[in-house]
Amino acid sequence: MPLMRVETTADVPEKKRASLVMKLSQILAKVTHKPEQYCMVLLVRGAAGTMAGREMPVAYVDVRGIGGFTPEVNAELSRQVAGELCKELGLHEEGVYLTFTDVPGTNWGWKGRTFA
Repeated sequence: MPLMRVETTADVPEKKRASLVMKLSQILAKVTHKPEQYCMVLLVRGAAGTMAGREMPVAYVDVRGIGGFTPEVNAELSRQVAGELCKELGLHEEGVYLTFTDVPGTNWGWKGRTFA
């Protein structure tokens, strides 16, 4: 907690993967004010997708966490994450969707227990 899952149709070169997920992890920790030791970022490549009925490189970013999601936090995450994906993967902003889900601590498990 928090977790960021990035699914993309963009080609992500092997040498770029580690640096991209590390940068996204730093953004996630900083913007949500959560310790990075609890942040997880998953990059899932090879998806198929379209936007506005056109084939183009796209990304869907699902961000989940326990508390801390506010309109300001969500807007800043959207700005920084979309910016990073556009810069690093050559995506266009209109091809990046983000969702934010606040999960109760009782519904989030880690290390064999829940956060509640």
